[in-house]
Amino acid sequence: MISAGEKSTLFTYDAFEGIETLPLPGPVYVHAEACERYPEDAGFPAEIRKSPRTLNGYARGARLLAQEFVKHSNMDAAIEKLFARTDVDYIHVRSTTAGCYTFRIERTN
Repeated sequence: MISAGEKSTLFTYDAFEGIETLPLPGPVYVHAEACERYPEDAGFPAEIRKSPRTLNGYARGARLLAQEFVKHSNMDAAIEKLFARTDVDYIHVRSTTAGCYTFRIERTN
C-alpha cells in the first residue's frame, strides 16, 4: 500500500499478459523506492480490506464470469462466494474507485 506523501510511479499493466490472449491493460501504482514484497501466503492485505474493491471472477480464456463489489471488510466472504463457482479459475482484485489492478488470487485446489 502506498501511504500519503510516499512517492509512487504510475504505469499501465496488463494483468493477462502471458496468461491469456485478450489484453486488458489498466493503471497501476507502485512504490517509487524499493520495498519488501507482500508474502503470497499472508492472506488478503489488512491495509486495503476497508477500501472499496471489485473482485472479478474469471475462467481461463479471460472470460469474466462474476463480479463482487466489496465496500467493507467482508472480503473473505466475497472471495469464497466467487470460488464456490467451479468455473472460476482466478480472481482479479481492482480498486472500485479508480479501477486500478491490485493483484490476482489463484484457486488453491
